[in-house]
Amino acid sequence: MAAAKDPTAATMYAADDRRVLADATLSQTEVKRQLRANEQARGVPDIPIFKLTD
Repeated sequence: MAAAKDPTAATMYAADDRRVLADATLSQTEVKRQLRANEQARGVPDIPIFKLTD
């Protein structure tokens, strides 16, 4: 969560995500749940990230 407070990293997040990250009353689990819900609402596909190898 510390990266979200960095001004350069903050531009990576949508406005609704920044509100969730700035809410100090939320637990880490609740923050992750709300961020995932925001992604699903925006239609971001839930694609796992794999390490590409040669």
